[in-house]
Amino acid sequence: MSLIVQKFGGSSVRDTECLLRMAHIAKERRDEGCDVVVVLSAQGNTTDTLLEKAHKLMRSPDRRELDALLASGEQVSAALGALALKALGADAISLSAWQVPVRTDGVHGDAQIENIGTERIRRELKKGRIVVGTVRCAERRGAFRGNIPPNRLLPADKSVPLPCNGFPVEGN
Repeated sequence: MSLIVQKFGGSSVRDTECLLRMAHIAKERRDEGCDVVVVLSAQGNTTDTLLEKAHKLMRSPDRRELDALLASGEQVSAALGALALKALGADAISLSAWQVPVRTDGVHGDAQIENIGTERIRRELKKGRIVVGTVRCAERRGAFRGNIPPNRLLPADKSVPLPCNGFPVEGN
């Protein structure tokens, strides 16, 4: 069975319509017999909104707490993404970084990934589930800022970044 990793940015999951479009795209691949991992960013302007809130409280927010705050926006997307897939009749599960697990070097605000465990992801795929995760991870040793290259998650047969309209993003 082919493994497909699909990456959707924040504008691709910004509202219910886009979440359902993402779910249709992922479900189509699953219905074709592929194993599917979906990697989601926080919805729309969520990250900017959360940063604004933190900066209203203090000029230089603690990096650890900022990592936890920003990761929460991404986890909301993952849970909503799994719910959208379930609404279409697909079996799906959202996984946060600690559930995968993703381990970083512990530098809050600019961590580098040291290890991504694949056992849990593979176990969920074997059950026929679409696995939904995030691009930002916050865990006890720090948060990775920026995109996790989808093929870093699992060696995939195909890695496809997709915008809200469902057409592949050239050059990614």
